Parts: sequence; C-alpha cells; structure tokens
Amino acid sequence: RGINDDEIDSLIDLSRDLPVSVRFIEMMPIGNYAAYNRRQVIFSDEILAARPDLIPVETGDGSVAMLFRKAGYRGTVGLISSISHQFCLSCNRLRLTSDGKLKPCLGRNMEIDMLPVVRNRSSSDEELEAIIREAIRCKPDRHTFSSGEHSARDMRAIGG
Repeated sequence: RGINDDEIDSLIDLSRDLPVSVRFIEMMPIGNYAAYNRRQVIFSDEILAARPDLIPVETGDGSVAMLFRKAGYRGTVGLISSISHQFCLSCNRLRLTSDGKLKPCLGRNMEIDMLPVVRNRSSSDEELEAIIREAIRCKPDRHTFSSGEHSARDMRAIGG
C-alpha cells in the first residue's frame, strides 16, 4: 500500500492479450521483510472488492493461487493469500535452500539438513527418501506469521 498498488490494474491488463498468469502474493514476514508494517499490506480480498469484474476460474490443479479472469482476457490473475487466508493444509511444497537444508514451511524456521546424506557416497536412495518423507510429515497445519514468528532467512536464501 502506497508503494506500488497503483500498478495493480496495469499488471492485470498484461493478461488481456497474453496467455499469462499475473500473480499477486500477499507480502509475507520473511527475512529482512519480517518487520513489515501490516498497514502497508494489501490483502487479496481488497483487490477482489475493488475489481468485481474478476471472474473465478476453477483450476483443480492443487495450486495455492485462487485464479480469476476478466471476460475476454486470454490470461488469468492469481491471488496468493498467504496471510489473510491460510492455505497450509493444501500446500504441497518443500523448499531446498542453497546450503542444502529442506524447509517444510516458509512460515516456520524448521529445516532438515540433507547435506550429510547427499555428500555421503554410501548413502542410499532410501535414506534420501526418508529425509524427504520426514519433511513432508513435519509440514504444519498452519504458519505462525500472525503470532510474530517469521523466517530468519531471506527468500533468496530459501529458494523461492
């Protein structure tokens, strides 16, 4: 809010003639951005309320984005409501950091070190699979952004 929200409609208009998906992601308190001012965040509900001509599009692909389209437009508009509408239960993502840690959730600081298994030449595929399964098992039901916990890493170090 007050930084680049005047560009929302111009970005949406990119989907008029191009078969692209323009996506808006609610700013998450991650890394250096953890000290954000909540009043500056524009939530997806605000974008929708100001643009009643956005028509919901059914995806069925398990995406965390809610997709919309304007009548006659070739592309779509995706809203990723990571703060205002937690979608943690449907999130199927794991992130591998540049230093070999597997993160089950962007909204938590938990990481599983994969380097010992990856660097050990005698490690088996089963051992690697076990680490990945453990990361999946550890995915939380909810992130903790609203309680003040935030990721200590910046997104560029997380892989997102």
